[in-house]
Amino acid sequence: LVSPVFLGMDRVPADRPVIFVGNHTLFGIADIPLLVSHILHSRGLLIRGLAHPWLFQGRENDDEEVASRLELIGAVKVSPRNMYNLLRDGESVLLFPGGAREAYKRKGEQYKLFWPERAEFIRMALKFNAVIVPVASVGVEDAFEVLADGPEILDLPWVGAQVRARMEQIAENQAANARAWKGSPQASAIEDLVSPVARPKALSRQYFGFGHPIDVAASWDEYQQEQQVVVQDDGQPCDERDFCAMLYQ
Repeated sequence: LVSPVFLGMDRVPADRPVIFVGNHTLFGIADIPLLVSHILHSRGLLIRGLAHPWLFQGRENDDEEVASRLELIGAVKVSPRNMYNLLRDGESVLLFPGGAREAYKRKGEQYKLFWPERAEFIRMALKFNAVIVPVASVGVEDAFEVLADGPEILDLPWVGAQVRARMEQIAENQAANARAWKGSPQASAIEDLVSPVARPKALSRQYFGFGHPIDVAASWDEYQQEQQVVVQDDGQPCDERDFCAMLYQ
């Protein structure tokens, strides 16, 4: 009744690096393990999950269980450098642009996306001739009811202060890895790291759907050809950043 279902795996190409881009479900606990395991067993392809740096925090706190499990399935800290290096080496990656904010949703945010305004992964796909495969996941958020979200927990007497102190310590230690935390930790970043408290409300199967591949390099070539008249008229070259932003929208 609750085993995951995977749809559209036949759409995943096998001859080029792939950037799997997905939405985080509530808590995000099973997203990377389920996808990595299924793709490995069904296609023989080990994809490298890009996980939030704080999940590897145990290395500094003598608690290596979470970090060890992530590393066992090939996951690494999410960062532009790590993603760049993996794609450069011809590996496929799994990215959740919504990050912790999307995994630790608040009340009334069921299946809501929290993706950044800019998508650097599109430019990386273009640079390394990688294919982008969208992955949509539903089911988990039908099984839980959020009782208290991050901001509400931080507002609790005594408990909120203890949680905030712990989150600030994590943010400070990971400042070099998370761009939003350069310098002093921001309040929004702290709230994004606080897991909500939820209760089960119903059994729900988790579904993963793989979308049609997006060949960024081919789209870029077509875009350049379409813009040749513009280039000849005003002398302005085709802008790679503008193209990636347009494709992202």
